[in-house]
Amino acid sequence: MATSVTCAVDPRRTTTHLSAGHRKQLAVLEGALTVLIGGTSETLNTGDAMFFQADVDHGFANRTNAPSEYIMVISSRS
Repeated sequence: MATSVTCAVDPRRTTTHLSAGHRKQLAVLEGALTVLIGGTSETLNTGDAMFFQADVDHGFANRTNAPSEYIMVISSRS
């Protein structure tokens, strides 16, 4: 499954997830997106991408003054 997401500006809010048995790949189309995985964070900018196992606590936040748009591909381990 692939989806495009626009993350509104809200530096105080982090959306958290736990997706047992899944992998996620993100690609930032516009802006910046902070990705939190298992207690660490990394900021991705336009053109950056990341792949990770989604069976640990993880979340996403837009900590900038502009909207952020990214694509997420979710796949299951089978």
